[in-house]
Amino acid sequence: MADDSVTGMGDFLKYLADAPAEMVAGAGVGIAAGAALIEATAKANCPVHLGELQSSIHAVVTESAKGVYASVKAGGAAPDGTVINYAHLVEFSGAAPHVIKAKNGKDLAFGGHAYPEVHHPGMKAHPFLRPALDANELAAVGLVDQAIGSLLK
Repeated sequence: MADDSVTGMGDFLKYLADAPAEMVAGAGVGIAAGAALIEATAKANCPVHLGELQSSIHAVVTESAKGVYASVKAGGAAPDGTVINYAHLVEFSGAAPHVIKAKNGKDLAFGGHAYPEVHHPGMKAHPFLRPALDANELAAVGLVDQAIGSLLK
């Protein structure tokens, strides 16, 4: 009579059952590392004089039943609570010269002086997010591959 048992089959079947969850977890580690790389480059690309915008750049990793996803965002609430609502202007279009007027009967403080209005000289667009993705896309994918590959060894 032949013996149907194979040594280690139970361990192998457990490995196959656990592999999808482990691979998703591994992919999550790699995706988070890739997003952090893109975030760091976007911060380095951001105009330095826009420190509040720079500090608002952050990576977000989301895990759901469908998989693990990452995004790098700019704007919104900065860590100090300041609301940054101009990230899209810096990234895509810049701003034409314009006048900024004080509101509610108050003056605008600038350079130690108070003014009822200031003349903004405008600015050109200064993309920082898309170039960060373009520069790191392959490296980010490599980090995911590396994280998953380390699980398979």
